[in-house]
Amino acid sequence: MSDFPAAHSMDTDWFAVDADGNVGIFNSSEGGAVPNFNGDFFRATRIDDVEDFCKLLPSDEKGIIHLNTEAQSLIQYIIIGTIPKSIYDDYSYEMLMIISSEEVIDKLKNSDNFILRFAGEPVIIYVNQVSNEIINSMFSSGEILGATEFELFMHPHCLGLFFYDNYGQVPIPYEREGVPATPLKVEDLSEELQQALSKSNFEKIRFTETEIIQPIEYTACNTWDDNGFWVDSRGNERQGFDVL
Repeated sequence: MSDFPAAHSMDTDWFAVDADGNVGIFNSSEGGAVPNFNGDFFRATRIDDVEDFCKLLPSDEKGIIHLNTEAQSLIQYIIIGTIPKSIYDDYSYEMLMIISSEEVIDKLKNSDNFILRFAGEPVIIYVNQVSNEIINSMFSSGEILGATEFELFMHPHCLGLFFYDNYGQVPIPYEREGVPATPLKVEDLSEELQQALSKSNFEKIRFTETEIIQPIEYTACNTWDDNGFWVDSRGNERQGFDVL
């Protein structure tokens, strides 16, 4: 077993596809095992977090990324008639907004940000970067009806991704933390992402049915500590990294 590739730290986000073609994101924290196939994926895409992943999703001619996740499912995060008091001097980062119409999106999009448009009504979007001046101006004009700071890495299921996290300092199994209402399928991705994920498969796993995953049981993995210790999906302590 070798350490993670130099491009990664102890806290690694990696992606995989299950037997049904669903896409999942896994956060290793310090101790979680990371499949060797993640090295090939990273070298092909330079993606190592959910924001980078979003930037390679298919977009329309204006650069807007349209998701299958229904906007109605996100209303709970936003209080109509309010915007956050940002801690940043000039820019707010990672904003979830209800806006008055599709036309407002054009005013928010620029060359430095990306925008996710959730399906249906009301018009709810995610913007990864926008100036406070614009937010306040468009809130006063009624174009922004409500907004909240929204950390995408905490809510990847809103993108359609199954979300697994790891809380150990040693290679314990990952636990499922988020289930998407409308799963993102590998065929929904760009050809570049589909090709990059072609080796990142768990052919014996269905994310819909699996709450705990220990990747060492299915594929060759890297761990931060190379002593050979790990815990299987049944809670048994093991030594040696042979795939079961």
